[in-house]
Amino acid sequence: MNSFRAVYQALEYEVVRQREVIEDGGAVVQETRGWIEEREVTVSQRSKEYAHDYRYFPEPDLPPLRIGPERVAELAAELPEFAPQRSARFQADLALSGYDADLLAGSRSMANYFETTLTLRDAKEVANWMLGDLARLLNQDHREIDASPVTPQRLADLLALVADGTLSTSLAKTVLEEMYATGGEPADIVREQGLGQISDTGAIEAAVAEAIAANPKAVADYISGKDTAARFLMGQVMRLTKGQAQPELALRLVQEGLELQKTRGSLEP
Repeated sequence: MNSFRAVYQALEYEVVRQREVIEDGGAVVQETRGWIEEREVTVSQRSKEYAHDYRYFPEPDLPPLRIGPERVAELAAELPEFAPQRSARFQADLALSGYDADLLAGSRSMANYFETTLTLRDAKEVANWMLGDLARLLNQDHREIDASPVTPQRLADLLALVADGTLSTSLAKTVLEEMYATGGEPADIVREQGLGQISDTGAIEAAVAEAIAANPKAVADYISGKDTAARFLMGQVMRLTKGQAQPELALRLVQEGLELQKTRGSLEP
């Protein structure tokens, strides 16, 4: 054949010819065929049925390679766990969604980071932070996770601060950004920047009183039955405390303060 076009045409012809042979109950013969350009057909040139017809002979410098089943088993045991198997294990053992498991198992570095952190914290919690805020920071800098300034241990330490109430989730996100920027320890960042969550009732009550006094319309809305006003006032408390008030405590104290305002209003003549 003297052109790629001829090769293409010959292959197209053979696809049709061999299909017809098989559909008619025949068998495709092992043979050498030639391409007739003028007729656009292939024709049989010679039949070769066995390897010796092609004059094959053993390569004297390549001895036979015989690998026993024991060695095959050893090699198989040394293979790393592939992404599909790792994803399936994450789903079966850790109850992760298929979507999260596929993302975590998508690269060896991501899966290794996840499993290292996993020894210290809950699987779903780790997955959420890795695939959410940490992934956002890495993507901004076009970094792979194995180049992350936030190590698995430090991420686990951050999540421990959320679990013990030292940080709220929103404060933890602020601390994570600082950890990513500086490579610092979360506890050190919290201490140096005064980012710990405020759980002192007195301090939050003062902020609640200030928020209620500054927003009479929201108070009136709550008294008239609009419960969403409490959420608005809680937002004001979080602003006054720079996001450091413990959210559940802040909301409870806001609701108590509003109920007190409602009671006072009902007692006025």
